[in-house]
Amino acid sequence: MPTINKSSMIELTINKSFPLTNKHDFIDVVVSVSKQWGVYVESDSMVVPFDTPVVFEFDFYCRCMCDPPNVIASDGHKWVLKAMVASGMLYDLYWKNVAGFIDTFHVDSNNPRVVVRVK
Repeated sequence: MPTINKSSMIELTINKSFPLTNKHDFIDVVVSVSKQWGVYVESDSMVVPFDTPVVFEFDFYCRCMCDPPNVIASDGHKWVLKAMVASGMLYDLYWKNVAGFIDTFHVDSNNPRVVVRVK
């Protein structure tokens, strides 16, 4: 099965603050991931769902330092990866697709978001 070109990196920006507060926020995450993944698919015919383990780099930009980083990261990983599966970017959430996570945390009270890079 073909894979995405390993020299390229996918970057998604999701304009949500984690942890999410309700199910409607998750729907927004799915829509955002699906739209951005669709742009990659349309721009390069070689882009297909990842079929080998990849590393996810998360940059969390939070409104304030209110929530513990482990809560922000676990919620972000859970919902963003589920959105990637729902959008067709990943086949599943198991070890054959996920090699690891790298997380960094920042404060941006005007524009809370998460930037995810997939390598």
